[in-house]
Amino acid sequence: MRATATPPAFSVVIPTRDRAHLIGETLDAVLGQSLPPRDVIVVDDGSDDGTAEMLEGYRPWVRCARIPPSGVCTARNVGAALATGTHVAFCDSDDVWAPDHLRHHHRLHTAAPDIPLSFGNHRRLGEGEGAADKFAQAPDTFWDGWRAGPVDGTLRFDGALYERLLAFQPIFPSALVVRRDVLWRLGGFDERFNATVSEDFEFMLRATQQGPVAAVTPALVGIRRHAGNLSARQSDCLIGEIAILEHALTHHDAARRCAAALRTELLRRRVQAVHACFAAGRLDALAGVAARLPASTGGRRLAVKLLIARLPRPLARAAWRLLCGPSPEAP
Repeated sequence: MRATATPPAFSVVIPTRDRAHLIGETLDAVLGQSLPPRDVIVVDDGSDDGTAEMLEGYRPWVRCARIPPSGVCTARNVGAALATGTHVAFCDSDDVWAPDHLRHHHRLHTAAPDIPLSFGNHRRLGEGEGAADKFAQAPDTFWDGWRAGPVDGTLRFDGALYERLLAFQPIFPSALVVRRDVLWRLGGFDERFNATVSEDFEFMLRATQQGPVAAVTPALVGIRRHAGNLSARQSDCLIGEIAILEHALTHHDAARRCAAALRTELLRRRVQAVHACFAAGRLDALAGVAARLPASTGGRRLAVKLLIARLPRPLARAAWRLLCGPSPEAP
């Protein structure tokens, strides 16, 4: 990939919808970076909770664009189209950066301008320094072949990361930096997945079909978990990942060289989704997932759940309640 000819400059893109109570903390952290960004762009994806009024207090330090309710992929693409920097750093509107987040990525991309994409380590907000960060959760094999990056606190991988991301995905949008020309060469975020939970997984796979990539190892991003997270429900996350992996099989070039691994991950997630949907009493979602699994898949516990999923809905509800009792999520 073509190296950047000029020193990197960072545009920050923040998609938001109905986060008036949270986005202030996010913006304060972005504007308080020890290395200030070139520009900060917030794309309001049809908020009706006072977010627009909240953002007025951040002018002229923040540029705001308002679009009809479209979805986070569209909002990210709109923001990236308005960016003026050589690199785009994404941040969700409920997450928080440590003061040196951008400085670490700036040092990395200055020292290694051939690297088109970098991602940082992160942990959940409110968890102390001793809590496990995302990188610590990676299987040992994920880091095979990585080497020390061009500056302290970074790692570099010159191969394709695609197959490793199928089993473990440590790249989170709020810790992602992409060179702007590469972002558009990739086609941006796929807006077909606007309504899909885990929508960023598709972009991360597509963006890592070839190397190099780099990682910033200190956990400098805080990810907030709350009731409003689209990703809060495990079954939705798994169903979203299943849809993305099915799409990848027919649309990603890299899928041809690792089709067996991709199908293995699809099967694993479908089984996990059956268990998650059943536990939550989501029988309609359970039936949709079960339809793509052979009846012989797995052991007895899974077989019982698949059998219930294939019953007529009134019988399925009765069988589920007999096993599990009443649930607020049960249909």
